[in-house]
Amino acid sequence: MALAVLAERIGVTISAVSAYENGTRTPSLDVLVKIARLFNVTVDYLLGFTNRDLIDTSDLSLIQRDHIQELISTYKKLNELT
Repeated sequence: MALAVLAERIGVTISAVSAYENGTRTPSLDVLVKIARLFNVTVDYLLGFTNRDLIDTSDLSLIQRDHIQELISTYKKLNELT
């Protein structure tokens, strides 16, 4: 994603995004949340506290979410066997 597009989507200037990238400026909490939502990750992921993926299930029913959780559990068990 181009700097200009990212800057526009999170509501900051291009120079601010550039400063975030080169480490001379730290984004505010509000901007971190906007970046996390834009890239569908958690703020913890952006800060390096976790490497877990985020799957958006907000438009799914509870039954569909349960099915996905069952699939995840099954794959985790299979990974333990290999």
